[in-house]
Amino acid sequence: MTISDAYPDVVKTFLEIITIGNPSKKEDELILWLVDKFAELGVTSIVQDDLGNVVARIASNIENNNLSIMFVAHLDSVSPCENIEPEIVKLENDSIIQPKGDTILSADDKAGIAAIIEAIKLVKKDDFKYPDIELVFTVQEEIGLRGAKSLDYSQFESKIAYSVDAEAPVGTIITQGPSQKQFKLTFKGKASHAGMAPEKGLNSIVMTAEFLNNITAGRIDEATTSNIGLIEGGVANNVVPEKTILKGEVRSLYESKLEGIIGSYRMAADKVVEQYPGASYEFEEIFIYHSFFIDTSSPVVQLALKACKDINLQSQVRSIGSGSDANVFNNNQLDTIILGAGFKNSHSHQEMITFSQLQLLCDLIVSIIKNASKINAKNT
Repeated sequence: MTISDAYPDVVKTFLEIITIGNPSKKEDELILWLVDKFAELGVTSIVQDDLGNVVARIASNIENNNLSIMFVAHLDSVSPCENIEPEIVKLENDSIIQPKGDTILSADDKAGIAAIIEAIKLVKKDDFKYPDIELVFTVQEEIGLRGAKSLDYSQFESKIAYSVDAEAPVGTIITQGPSQKQFKLTFKGKASHAGMAPEKGLNSIVMTAEFLNNITAGRIDEATTSNIGLIEGGVANNVVPEKTILKGEVRSLYESKLEGIIGSYRMAADKVVEQYPGASYEFEEIFIYHSFFIDTSSPVVQLALKACKDINLQSQVRSIGSGSDANVFNNNQLDTIILGAGFKNSHSHQEMITFSQLQLLCDLIVSIIKNASKINAKNT
């Protein structure tokens, strides 16, 4: 598509990168684009680790500066994110960008990438005062936060960070995110011919059904959710199924509640096998990420609130129900909040973002940098 010169610069940059395919583990083309942009901006301190994460550093232009802040975005998108054809729908006072075909838009998280790049361009172009800035672009976020988990956190100078990656209006400040555990439950019964001797078998699918009838899933409470996402069992219609595997997840803002749900699932499995002498089960669980909570009074939040106020942007502080790189950064002692990036309907063919939200996101990042330049690191 033709990108009009009349579009805001952040929109132009966004339209440029959404045509670059970036499924998880295939972010290389977008990384090359990013490195070229850094060269244009005069950013020379660029490091890429073994997994592909990109870290760039911009030295402060303030004499005796003693503060460093960080901005984070992820480089991958969920599929289908290749051969994206954007479509612009004009409104009375705005315009919407959406995918024209059967793809996503990949505003998650190319909106964050575009806004960060354009904000840095503005800061350097207009010769604003700015502290040391660290930019971190992670890979493989969408498949388990793998990029963030592989980073060497000892390399960073920043104590506060902003992950530009939330499906929420710009001005939303996310200070709390959940823990997630995935689990795999395997019921083991006994195979038998379904027509000749069904009574000699122990039906693992029936056990699974009884288990499901005795647990709570879905929305548990305001802080906790659970989902059963996959069931596999049986080999043929005429064989009593010996093994059935059930996979699911539990998320909660409070790890004690998460562990309580997992514990109740183990108890439910115990009760099922008690009814079938000779049956057994295996229960495997793994933490995918841990929860985080940043108090509203903390410097990283106060800086964002002040930045919103300075550009007359309405702010809202809240929690989120999904995981992000911020979970990993916070659990590595780097205070990180998530900024609403303005996109809607992520991970779907209906994904969209407006010109105005992209511009506001860029303006907010610039405002955060301006306000950070006035802070003494001792106060953070």
